[in-house]
Amino acid sequence: MIVVGLNYHRIGERDPDNPFHRLHTVAEEIFRAQIALARARGPFVSLGDIVAGRLSADVSFLLTFDDASASIEAVRSWLLEQRMPFHVCPAVEITANGFWIRDKVYWIIARLDRTEIAEAVTAALGPSAAKEDFYYLTKAPNRQPEEVERVLIEPLFARAAAPGEPRAGAYLSWDDYRRRYAGEAGIGLVSHGTTHRRMEMMDEIALNREITDAEKAFLVELDVVPRDFAVSFGEFDAGLAHRLDSVLTRRGYRTVLWVDSRAKRLSGRVSPRLPIHIPRLRAPETIAGFANVLDRAIAAAGPFWPDPSHPAAGRP
Repeated sequence: MIVVGLNYHRIGERDPDNPFHRLHTVAEEIFRAQIALARARGPFVSLGDIVAGRLSADVSFLLTFDDASASIEAVRSWLLEQRMPFHVCPAVEITANGFWIRDKVYWIIARLDRTEIAEAVTAALGPSAAKEDFYYLTKAPNRQPEEVERVLIEPLFARAAAPGEPRAGAYLSWDDYRRRYAGEAGIGLVSHGTTHRRMEMMDEIALNREITDAEKAFLVELDVVPRDFAVSFGEFDAGLAHRLDSVLTRRGYRTVLWVDSRAKRLSGRVSPRLPIHIPRLRAPETIAGFANVLDRAIAAAGPFWPDPSHPAAGRP
């Protein structure tokens, strides 16, 4: 049996003058059409269904919203009316602050010219870094995110933002979760960590801190501790997967959610061991693109990582 994970962020129209709208966005009517297209191929299931093996169809779908943009309110009631389970994946600092470091990057790109940005990159990280695309440079897996934030993003954001920017409200707040999500039948809560920093360079101690700090916040704010974890940025990395496996197994987690655009990792068959590593596809912003990637995902499905035949399986 195959499960295809679907990953979304914002739902709605894009305002080109609003830096918040640079986040991965799918228009509401396209989102509804994509869900209908998937549903014609198989049912939507929850993470609990996957873990318990309650999969009755050859192909099933898992629906998730990372970062939990407030825009998902537009489809929340519709999804519940359709009896379609879905999961929201909040990161603690985004939820508490109403914005995060990537929003600051979007502000910089929207408000500053390329020359000013390139000069700042050269001064902070050297001339070779200035040759890289600023958007990808600021989330590169081979750079320490704290350093990039401190020497580059924060100083540039101070130039780009007007007083009081960015204002909260673009993401669901803890109060939103208490009122409309936590404990609601059909809605699952998944931890997206604390800082939403890249994790490839984190050791087990740092990963444990990232995960346990999030647990504490969930417990204080919502009186619940999720046992499913969505990886920040989501790109599959075998070394990170092993370290997460070690930390999350000790802490009793059921699943680890990734986002990977490679067809071979877009879907998978369920592993018999916990935590189950579940790949998800980043939903394209068009119906045609979605149909294409859905076909590829189903055709290319292999076992979820780690499966018994994988050379890394069984490593401590």
